[in-house]
This record gives sequence, structure tokens and C-alpha cells, in this order.
Amino acid sequence: MSIDRQSDFNSMSFEDFDQNEEKGVRTLAKEGKFKEAEKAIENYISTNKDKLSPAQRGLLWFHAGQSAALSGNKDEAVTFFNYSSQEKIYDEKTREEKLALTEYMGPATEYYLQATIGFLKNNRMKVIDAYKKICQTNILDYPFANVVFIPGRIHDMYASKPGTTYKDIFNLPPSLPPFPGETEWHRKPEDKPEHKFDQEYRNRLKVIRTGQSNEQHVPNKKYDAKEANEITEEKYSRPAPSQFSHRFTKR
Repeated sequence: MSIDRQSDFNSMSFEDFDQNEEKGVRTLAKEGKFKEAEKAIENYISTNKDKLSPAQRGLLWFHAGQSAALSGNKDEAVTFFNYSSQEKIYDEKTREEKLALTEYMGPATEYYLQATIGFLKNNRMKVIDAYKKICQTNILDYPFANVVFIPGRIHDMYASKPGTTYKDIFNLPPSLPPFPGETEWHRKPEDKPEHKFDQEYRNRLKVIRTGQSNEQHVPNKKYDAKEANEITEEKYSRPAPSQFSHRFTKR
């Protein structure tokens, strides 16, 4: 990547650099230049560290980790994910520190990082433990609808077969959690466009969340703490995921 292009990146706002599909690091990601994206993010953080909030730094480090993992550098990816987990904010409600990345990814953030690191390090028990933890979180506890794919990513890493790569998981349309009172995870049908599937899911979630439905706010069967503790590696299996499109986390 040219010095001029990096300089242009470094002068961008966080939103333009990280969130804009046509301007910043996402242009590199869309071109499959993950190693360049990783380095661009490192340089951007170094240049703008004092201007960025802990949540913004956490998300950038997370995206650096994704880029490193997609370029095949697992060790560097784990380092970046750990950097992301070190960015903390004070929670006024609990009066304790929490992961700053929670502001973007919701209550499954810690377990998403845990599962991702476990997956990259071939530590199956870390992935299983993260999956157990998300099974204890009701879907209505997520603050906004577009973070419900986070537990879906954990589910997909948990359900993957041996030999599945991070790129396989990342390129798969994420599973979406069961609605209250249901038991099955939602997977996009092959004959339905992903954006339509996502929109239908979010519309239904919005109806349930706003109370404009007869559905009861009850825990999902798979989101029951007792059953979550009984989950074993052998109990669930899914087909190996297929390729799909590149995506970064957006709020």
C-alpha cells in the first residue's frame, strides 16, 4: 500500500475509515487485501490513538484481528483480539469495568472473543464454553437488532466440523438465534437473498421487542442455563460452511 494512501486513511474520521464501505479500510477488505487492511488499521490506531474512544479502539483491533485471521496469520490475529479485549470502560450500572467493544457488539462480546481465539488456537473447549454462555442470554437482552449475528457466529464456530477455517466461518451467512419460545437457530434458505432473510428476522424481532405480538417473553429452550450446562461436543453437528461474502462489524 502506498504511503499516500495510508496518509489518506490516517486523516479520516473513525466512521469513514472503519465503517464506510467506499472510503476506508473496507475498500481493502472488499478487494481481499487483508494483510494490507491489517497494517492500515495498525497505522491508523497508532496515528489517532488519543482521538479514539476505547470502544473505537476495541473495534479497530477486532477488525485487525479479523484481517490477520483472513490472511492466514493466526498468531497475529490472536494478539490483536487480545488487544481488543484490553480496551475497557466503566459500567455505571454494575460499577465495574467491562469490555469497551460491548458498545458495538452487545452482551455476547466477551464470549465472541473467547470463541474466536479458541477457534483459531484449535481449543475446542473454549468454543464450547463460549457457546454455553450465550445459551444463557435471552435474545431480547441484545440492545439493537443488528448484533444478533454475534451469538450466531459463536454458534457457527461451535457447530463447525474439523478442518473448517476461520474464512469458512466468516464467509458463511451467520446463524441467527431462536426467538423466545423457540428452539431452532435460523439459517438463511438457499433460495432467499441474505438481505431479505436478515430483514424479515429483524422485523419479527422488532415486533416481539415492542410487544406488538402474542408471543410470550420466555427463555428459549437452548437459552436455558440448565440445558446449556449439559451441552457436549457430540450433541450437535452441522455441515461444513460454504463460502459467502466478506463483512466487518458495523453498528
